[in-house]
Amino acid sequence: MVKGPGDPAHAAQPQQGAPGAAAPAAVDVDRTIPVPPPIHVEPPRHVPGVGAGQPGAQPGGYTPLVGQAYAPGPVGPAPAVAARGGYGPGGYGPAGQGAQPPHQVRPPQPGPVVVGQGYNAAPFANAPAGHRPPLGSSVADDNDVTIEPATRHKNHAATDDDKPLTTFGELKLIFKDFLKKNEKVIWWLHTAYALSLGAFVATFAQKGFERARMLTLSLAAAWLLVVFFFRFFGTGTKQDFMTAWPGMRRRFFVMTYLMKNLFQGMLFFLLPFYWKSSSVEAKTYTVVGFLAACAILSTLDLVFDRVLFRSKLMASLFYGLTLFGCANLVIPALLPNTPILVTYLVATGLSIATFFLFHVPFSTLKKPIAAGAFGAVIVLGVLFAYSARRAMPPVPLTLKEAGVGPSLREDGSLSMEIRTLRTGEVGDLFAVTDVQVVGNAEHFKHVWRHDKKVLSHETAEAAPASGKGVVRVASRLPKGELPSDPEGKYTVDVLTDGEQIVGRVVFEIKP
Repeated sequence: MVKGPGDPAHAAQPQQGAPGAAAPAAVDVDRTIPVPPPIHVEPPRHVPGVGAGQPGAQPGGYTPLVGQAYAPGPVGPAPAVAARGGYGPGGYGPAGQGAQPPHQVRPPQPGPVVVGQGYNAAPFANAPAGHRPPLGSSVADDNDVTIEPATRHKNHAATDDDKPLTTFGELKLIFKDFLKKNEKVIWWLHTAYALSLGAFVATFAQKGFERARMLTLSLAAAWLLVVFFFRFFGTGTKQDFMTAWPGMRRRFFVMTYLMKNLFQGMLFFLLPFYWKSSSVEAKTYTVVGFLAACAILSTLDLVFDRVLFRSKLMASLFYGLTLFGCANLVIPALLPNTPILVTYLVATGLSIATFFLFHVPFSTLKKPIAAGAFGAVIVLGVLFAYSARRAMPPVPLTLKEAGVGPSLREDGSLSMEIRTLRTGEVGDLFAVTDVQVVGNAEHFKHVWRHDKKVLSHETAEAAPASGKGVVRVASRLPKGELPSDPEGKYTVDVLTDGEQIVGRVVFEIKP
């Protein structure tokens, strides 16, 4: 049995390393572990605040540690002990509480018992009795945390909830409860409000094309907001992280609200102009339908916040489409004599470049390969747009009057507009179209077709239109140019110099 520090036999043993010390080290017969005789061991010192019987107390009063591996240092001479201040009276105290002679054997450091990671009993072989794990125990395999780590306790100071509510506080709680219960209804009411506002903007846009210049400011403001929005809130799941704080969430909703109003104003402002420039017969209404869908999506708050502006890809695509639609209207408003085809191609290139600049920094474009790829993508996009120019309405041109008849009046208008003719009554046919233009850069022509086959025709002399900014185009289809079987469907297309369709007149000859 191991002798304790208070045993007389233990105290009478000579110190190892002292003059005349010839006795071998004592052996713990019960545990068969060699134990060097401690020089001077006092009863274990308790850590203040953790006494015997208290939760977490260990033999010797050492506070258990969680999540830290521990192994005692090697046993041997420790000449630097005195320089550090030595050990305390109990042999294990901090430096400055009693130094050991430099020639003494350094006693083992039992240290705190580690909880939660397990330890091996072998390194504790030289530890004093009472500081070693018992033989045959499963301490080395015990990974269960038996004592929770210390945690900071919250300051249970009086909060706002503990204070009596004022009248303002009660109203605030009632308002929050009302919003929580009627959240979906409020969102739909706001959507209805946004649609009503969009209808008002569309009505306002019909009063004059000159107001289209205001789109320039809206485009610039929307671009800045989109750039700063993703700079502050990020994209994807990063938005969820950033908006977890109430202050950041408020900034998020303020910026999205401003962007929604800008996009709604721009898109609804475009709709009347694209509608007037589109032709159902020529099937150029696809673009106006797409812009109308974008305008409606911009009024849906949940779709705008959680779909369109959830990722930078969707937001940049949405902005690029809006920019394309606005540029076709803004460029003629700022530069009235720009040809419509040039406007269309410039708007296409500008929207493609803006889309990629949301994702590609300017520093990357300094590299020749990146700059070449960037330019090649824009050129390919412009070429594709040119090939599809006949499907694009020539905004802001509008077909005011159009028809086909048997003769012309002195003022240049038709004496009669017809939609159906009989074969026995067909003579020379005249087509007259009045086009509302911007500037003087466009020239127009007629193309007559019978069942998609082009017919030869002549230019007809007609008095100019009386309206401001209205260009009249007249042509004549001689009776001799009619096919041998004249029955069928006929069309007269009004084309620009770039072969974009301004409008189409349809009539039919029946037997």
